[in-house]
Amino acid sequence: MLYKYDSVAKIKESRQYKALQEKCRANPTAYTMFDLVGWYNDQLASCREFMEQYDECLSWLVDVKDIGLGDEIHGR
Repeated sequence: MLYKYDSVAKIKESRQYKALQEKCRANPTAYTMFDLVGWYNDQLASCREFMEQYDECLSWLVDVKDIGLGDEIHGR
């Protein structure tokens, strides 16, 4: 898969992130924060570092469920 960003830090260095961050500073409302957080979360799917960690977490959960401990760990 081709990723737009190599690391989470690269997302935060992008022009769009900095512009949304300035918008939040100038007008700190729930709407501007939602714009920044929403955009940032959308970018995580395009980030190699995040997706590799996400895949590791998912594979660990699958392994735990395979040995019958998934419900105990999640408090079910």
